[in-house]
Order: sequence, then structure tokens, then C-alpha cells
Amino acid sequence: MLIKEREIPLMIPYFEAYLRRQPLNSALSSKTEENLLKAWAGYHGECKADRQLSTIDDPHMLILNDLSIHVGKTFFQIDTLILTKTFILILEIKNIAGAMEFGAEFEQFSRHYKGEVTGFPNPISQANRNMIHLTHWLQKKKLPILPIDYLVVFTNPSSLLSTSNQLLKTTDKAIRIENLVAKFLSIKKDFSRSNSGLELKELKKIANSILKAHSPYNPFRENHEEILPGVRCKECENFKHGAKKGFMVL
Repeated sequence: MLIKEREIPLMIPYFEAYLRRQPLNSALSSKTEENLLKAWAGYHGECKADRQLSTIDDPHMLILNDLSIHVGKTFFQIDTLILTKTFILILEIKNIAGAMEFGAEFEQFSRHYKGEVTGFPNPISQANRNMIHLTHWLQKKKLPILPIDYLVVFTNPSSLLSTSNQLLKTTDKAIRIENLVAKFLSIKKDFSRSNSGLELKELKKIANSILKAHSPYNPFRENHEEILPGVRCKECENFKHGAKKGFMVL
């Protein structure tokens, strides 16, 4: 049951509008275009996971997408949260091309792509941190507590996953999109053996509390000195400080 749908992230129309208001030769234009492409890629990757989950027939499975919940002076974000009778599952979804490697030392995560090696925040550490935050939040709200697990789901067909140490828990926590349903059912089977679970009414109570706590986060702190002021003319597409009726475009 879908409780909170996935919407196009606010950053996408923001970056699109921001691009229209930057001077043609602005140094920020290329960076904004890059951020826009990344935002679209992330959204499309998350939609792939949504389609996979939609094939699971479980009336006691509640799904909430794109959550942002404040904890103290900070917040935590969850791409997809799945509530079931016997466990809660956090999905951290990544649409990244190239060869990904999880390192044992310092819990590093890197990508090898087009001859370059780039370091990224470790998504497994990120998902684990979200699990800790969610656990504390549920306890603080005095809501029923279920076992919480997490997965990092790679949705790009060209993603290659590897680890520098086979003893790492990476092989259990990082999966490709085509294995999502099978992995979910396997986790469900394991947890079903250990506890009787909650009633649907209790699950909905948790879901509603999470929905009330959700607060869309705006991470943008751009250099507004390079934003062109005024309104956009429909005829010449230039920005004017004044506009006649019928010729203003956002």
C-alpha cells in the first residue's frame, strides 16, 4: 500500500529556473546543469525501485517515499521506507554509472569511471545512520518498535559492485535493482520466523506519525548575485524589470 507517493524533487524545477536566470557565460551555469542532470538521474533511479516494489503483493506492506525528518538541529532523509508486520526496511537508492568499490579501510566508497577515480560518501554508512536516527525517533515518539534493516540499491545498468574485503557486510547490504524483490522477500522470510508482528492498524499509526513529521527540506544556498532580476518576456525571452500584461513568464 502506497502511503506517500514519490514526487519530482523540488531541486529539479529550482535548477531549471535557476539556469534560465543565469547569464550565458556564468561560471555557475555548467555546475547548475550538472546538478540538474544528477537530480533527474536520481529521480529516475528511484522510480525504477518503485516499479520493482509495485510487483510485491502484500496488503500489510506500507511504502513511504522521499522522507525528510528533523532530529534536533539536523534531519535525516530516506529515499524509500517500507513498513511491514515484522520489520521496517530503509532503501538508499543510487543511480551511479561505473565501477563502485567499497573499501574496508575508513569505510571508503569510490567510483572508477572513464579513467577517473572519485570518492563518494559511503551509502551503506549513510543508510545505517538513517536506521539509527529512525530507531531513536520511533522511541522518542513512543511508537511500536519493529526490527529495522536497510539496503543500498544501485539502479544504473552499468554499475559494477565490488569490495576490497569479502568479509565486509557489503554483499548483504548493497544490491543491484534486479535483485530487489528477491532480497526483500528473503528478509521478510527471516523476520517472519522471529516475531509475530504488528496489526495493520498499528502499522498505519506509525506511517501517519512519520507523515506528520515529514518536512520538505530546501538545501539551496546559491549565489544570488549572478541571478538575472526582473520578469521574462514571452516574445524575446529576455528578463525585464517591468512587464506588460500577458507577457510575464516565470
